[in-house]
Amino acid sequence: MNDQFEKLKQIVDVVRQVPCCRPVSVGGSVRDALILNLDLKQIEASLMETGKDYDLEIFGMKKDNLLICLANAGIKVELVGRAFPVYKVSGYNIDISFPRIEYKTGSAHTDFNFEINPTMSFSEAALRRDLTINAIGYDWALTTLVDPFHGIQDIKDKTLRHVSSQFNEDALRVLRVFKFIARLGFQPSNELLALCPLLRTELKSYARERILPEWNDFILKGRAENVDAALGFLSRIEVLRDYPELADLEHTVQDAHHHPEGSVMRHTCHCLQYFMAKIRDTLATDYEKLVVGYAVLTHDMGKSECTKITSEGKISAHGHEDSALPRRFLERLFDPAEQIIKDVEVLVKAHMRPVLLYKGGNNLSATRRLNVAVNGRIDLLLKVVECDQGGRPPKPVDWGAINWVKGRLSELNLDTSSVIKPLVMGRHLITELKLEPGPHFSPILDDCFQAQLDGVFVDVEGGLTYLAEKHKNRKE
Repeated sequence: MNDQFEKLKQIVDVVRQVPCCRPVSVGGSVRDALILNLDLKQIEASLMETGKDYDLEIFGMKKDNLLICLANAGIKVELVGRAFPVYKVSGYNIDISFPRIEYKTGSAHTDFNFEINPTMSFSEAALRRDLTINAIGYDWALTTLVDPFHGIQDIKDKTLRHVSSQFNEDALRVLRVFKFIARLGFQPSNELLALCPLLRTELKSYARERILPEWNDFILKGRAENVDAALGFLSRIEVLRDYPELADLEHTVQDAHHHPEGSVMRHTCHCLQYFMAKIRDTLATDYEKLVVGYAVLTHDMGKSECTKITSEGKISAHGHEDSALPRRFLERLFDPAEQIIKDVEVLVKAHMRPVLLYKGGNNLSATRRLNVAVNGRIDLLLKVVECDQGGRPPKPVDWGAINWVKGRLSELNLDTSSVIKPLVMGRHLITELKLEPGPHFSPILDDCFQAQLDGVFVDVEGGLTYLAEKHKNRKE
C-alpha cells in the first residue's frame, strides 16, 4: 500500500465513524482508477495503484466537526485556496473539501460565488464539474461508485462529454479537453465540439498563468498516438488560430525529398510523437522534459515566414532557426523573463548546426562553439535533433550528425551537459599584465576565450602563455 493511499484510508476510517457522514473520493483519482480497471469490484485496489494525489469530498459533516475529528486522530491539515476552502493534509497530496455549488456573478472568469452545503446530494455537487468522466465518486461509506452523469459508460466509450451547461462558465475547460484528448485518447462528443468554439473569445482573455498548466500537461503527459487528435481538436474549434505561430504551419509546405511527410505541421506532429514515445522518459527532470518538448514543438515555426519557392518549384527555408516566432509563441504561455524561454530558444537556434557541421566536416573548434552556444547542454540539443530526424516518416532517423557530434565530444573529452568555461580570467590580467580592472578587460578576455575555443591552448598554463605573448604590450 502506498503512503498516500494509506493516509487516505486513515482519514476515511476516522470520518466514517461519524453517523451519516459519507467521505467520497472524487475527480482524477477515480477516473484514472476506472481507466486502469473497469471491474467495479476492484476500485479500491485501482485507487491505490493509480493514485498519486487524492481529492476527498465530505458529505454529511460540517467543517468544524471534521477539523475536530481529524485533530483528535492526529491528522494535520492546512487551509488552502483563495476561491473556496480546501484543506490539504500536511505532508501528503490529499485535499479535503465539502460539497458546494458554484454560480457565475459576472462576465470575467473570476466572477463567481459558491455555496457549501454538506447535506446536498452527490449529483448536485457534481454539476459544477467539467466532464462526466471527472464527475464519478467512490463513496467509502457505502463502498460503491456514484455516477449520476454516466461517466463510467463514457470511459467505456472513450468519450469526453460535458456534465451540464455550467461547462461554459469557465473557458479554460476547452484546454482541459485538449489535454485529456492528448493524455487519454478520448474523443469529444458532437455536443461538446459544438460548445467549445463559443468559448474561444473568453479564453483569449485568460492570464497565461491559467493557460500554461494545460500546455505543460500536453508536453509532459500527452501520448504519441494522440498528438494528431489533440492538435486537430484545437484546429477544429478554431482555438489554434489564437496561436498563429503554430496554426500557420498547417499551410507551410516542405521539400518532398527531405520531408516526405508533408507540411511543417505534419512534421511537427511526427516530431512530438517521437519525443513522447522515445525521448521524454529518458530525460531526468520535468524541467528538461519541458525544455526539450517545447523546443520540438517550436523548432520549425520559423519556416512559416522563411519558406521560399523558386520558379522551378524548389522549396527552402534558410534561416528559419533564427526566427522570432518560437519566442513569440512561448511568451503566450510563459512570462517573457522566465529562464525556460531562453533555454528553449538556444536549442531551437542550434537545432540545424549538428547536421551542418557534420556535412561540412568542421574541425573541433566548431564543436566547442556549439557547446557554448547551447550553454553546455549538447545532450538536450541532440535529443531535439533526434526528434527532428525521427519526424520524417517513412525516412528512418539519420544518426550521422548525432554520432559525429558525440565523436567530437569524445575526442575533446567534453561532458555533454557542461559548458566550457574560460581558462583565462580577469584575475590573470591583474597578476600577469598588471592591469587595473575596467572595461578594457572585456576584449582581452574575449580574445583569449576565442583562442581557447580554437584549440590554441587547452589549460591555464597555455592560456597564460598566450596572454603574455598576445597582450604583453596591452595598456589600459
